[in-house]
Parts: sequence; structure tokens; C-alpha cells
Amino acid sequence: DGAHDALSWQYDWQSRQDLRSIMDTPGTYSLIPRSPDEVIAVQSIFAHKSLGVSPMVISVVDSTHFVRHLLVTEQLIRSGFKVVVALTMSDLIRSRGEKIDTAKLSQLLGGVPIIEIDGKLGGGVAELLSVVRTELDLVTPPKVQALVWTNLETEKTLRRSSEISEQVFKKNLKQMIRDAKSKQQSSIRFCFTRFLV
Repeated sequence: DGAHDALSWQYDWQSRQDLRSIMDTPGTYSLIPRSPDEVIAVQSIFAHKSLGVSPMVISVVDSTHFVRHLLVTEQLIRSGFKVVVALTMSDLIRSRGEKIDTAKLSQLLGGVPIIEIDGKLGGGVAELLSVVRTELDLVTPPKVQALVWTNLETEKTLRRSSEISEQVFKKNLKQMIRDAKSKQQSSIRFCFTRFLV
């Protein structure tokens, strides 16, 4: 159901040859596998039988479940993978009067490229592939470590993801006015209820 898809690009580091091989793994919310599919996903990017360690992971982040999906993205970065974020469902966020500051998000994630993708119309896919090719030419083979993710570390990373969310989600003026009116009406209803009591 597409919680998170890690796509790995096969690449020949010596010849800098793009072998055009992308591996689409099962969705996972975390690098701590809890199901057979998640075990396959994690094993595939760390040590695939044929492809070895993934030179790059495209982390697909659903904007409507931002904090939950950002967890695995941060885990991938901390594990040493070269990561590019494909941000989906941005149209739904905009329909709610919000948007994600992708430049700020990239900065907070240490310069990771952020590409908005339109899953229905295919917008952004060409840009994503172009960025992947460019990034592969700039990096050396990743020094990946299979870190031990304790519950405490996972909770800390989730809190950081939540803090990032608060910094990058922006409301437009109309939405801010609607929210202010809604709070004002709630306050009036609350006062009236207390008066009646």
C-alpha cells in the first residue's frame, strides 16, 4: 500500500556507467523490520544478492503522512546512504491550504535533494531521474552501516521528524484566516457554555 518505497539505482562506480537498473522494494515505515515484506526491503538495500549495497535510495515520502514517512528517510541518511526524497501527495496538502517548504526541508536533512512528484500525471519524474543521475556522478560509493535502532533512538528520530514537520509546513493566508476564525468561534462557544453552566 505504498507506505514507503526505497528504489535503488544500480551503478558501476569505476566506469561511472549508469546501468539503468532500479529496484523497487516493498514499502516500509522503518529500518526496523516488523513483517516479512519489511525484512525483504531492508535486506535488499543493505545487501542485495546481485546488486550489493544500494548506491542511492529514492525515499518516497507521502506528504499526508509526513512525520511517519520521514522516520525511515532519516534512518537511511544516518545509515550512510545517499538519499533523494520523492515527495508525493503535495496536491492534497495544497488543497488543504498548506505547502511544504522543500528548500527548508532539504536544508534540515543535510542537503538531501527534494523533488515533488505528481503520482497521477507523472509530473516531476523526469526531474527526479535527472537529479539521481547528477547525484550519482558527484558521490563516492556509500559507507553504509547497519545501525541498531533501539526504541529510544526511534522515538528521538520521530520527535525530530515532528519538529521538522512544524518547520516546513506552511499555511497560506486564506488558511490562516480560516483557522483564526475557527479558534474564535470555538472560544465563543466555550464561553457561552461556561456562562450557561
